[in-house]
Amino acid sequence: MESVTKQLSAIYQKEIDNLKQHVANLEELKKQSTSDLQKAYEEKINGLSQLQEQKQALYEQQITDLEKKSSINWITVIIAVVLGLIIGYLIKGH
Repeated sequence: MESVTKQLSAIYQKEIDNLKQHVANLEELKKQSTSDLQKAYEEKINGLSQLQEQKQALYEQQITDLEKKSSINWITVIIAVVLGLIIGYLIKGH
């Protein structure tokens, strides 16, 4: 009877040890999964931040280009007006 009790105790102890190991493995897997999720989240945030920075740089470049074009257009208008006045003066004067 005592040997059966020892055998059962050993079997139960082995099951308990296996369950403890299983719990430890699950806890480690949970930590790893949480870490992986955190890394994936950070990578997505970094990617979105970089995309936002690229868009902002593109918009700033477009604004600069439009400002340059606007300046060139005003210079063209001023030159045309001055030439028109000179031509008008020359035609009227002769």
